[in-house]
Amino acid sequence: MGVSRPKNKFISTEEEAINAAQELGFPLVMKVVGPAHKSDV
Repeated sequence: MGVSRPKNKFISTEEEAINAAQELGFPLVMKVVGPAHKSDV
C-alpha cells in the first residue's frame, strides 16, 4: 500500500543504543519495554 513507517531497532545495552542512534539518526525516540513504572526511566 506504500505506507511508510519509521526505522526502528530493539536494543538491550547502552552500547547498542549509541550504535542505533548513530545508524538511525536524529531526532530519536526511545520506548521502554517491560518495567512496570516506565515513567520512572
